[in-house]
Amino acid sequence: MKTVDYEKMFLEQKIAITKDQEAIAYAYANSAQVHEIAGDNYEKMISGMLYFSFTDDLVRFRDNVNELTQDYMQIRYRHYKSNAEFQKARADHLAKIFGKIGENVFVEGPIFTDYGCNTFIGDDTFINYNFTPVDVALIKIGNSCLIGPNVVICTATHPTNSDLRSSGLENGRAITIEDKVWLGASVTILPGVTIGKGSVIGAGSVVNKDIPPYSIVVGVPAKVIRQIDPEDPDFDKDGAWEYATNL
Repeated sequence: MKTVDYEKMFLEQKIAITKDQEAIAYAYANSAQVHEIAGDNYEKMISGMLYFSFTDDLVRFRDNVNELTQDYMQIRYRHYKSNAEFQKARADHLAKIFGKIGENVFVEGPIFTDYGCNTFIGDDTFINYNFTPVDVALIKIGNSCLIGPNVVICTATHPTNSDLRSSGLENGRAITIEDKVWLGASVTILPGVTIGKGSVIGAGSVVNKDIPPYSIVVGVPAKVIRQIDPEDPDFDKDGAWEYATNL
């Protein structure tokens, strides 16, 4: 029988073979809900190692977060005396779903997620309808991001070997969306990708590789079509704002 070099096979498929202690420490320090599923299998999951996704604790957690996302849609404006009270109720509920919710975050429902606790959202970020973070690994979304409707951020993947895949083992790779990124409608971000600061991802794009900061990206698969100059001497934010408000 042929001897298989499993380490080589795993590395070729970008399957981690050791735990990511930095990711584990980050999750335990920043996600209030993680204690419910903390342990060896969870640590393998967020490290990008093969893990079993149908253990009782993970199934229960996914079922619970599914109910929490449905409950979010039942928070109705008419039940509150002011918009401030309504937004606070939504923010408080989002804190039960996601690992971290920054200040002044708006998320329109519905939301669909595997765990929620592995998704971390920075300040001043707006997320539109049908947000789908498939967060078997960590998803970090920066400050001042815009996320359009029907966006999928998918960390989950599977072995290419069908026997291994059908055994119930899977893995994931973390995704990072840096500050001031705009993801257009129906964008899909695939496992392991980092979107650099200030980038714009055009509607319908499928991103399977890292994107440099201040890039405009479109297509399937997504490709950089040009760079944005963040130090453009001809652009004045205050002047543009004044012009727009006086039209």
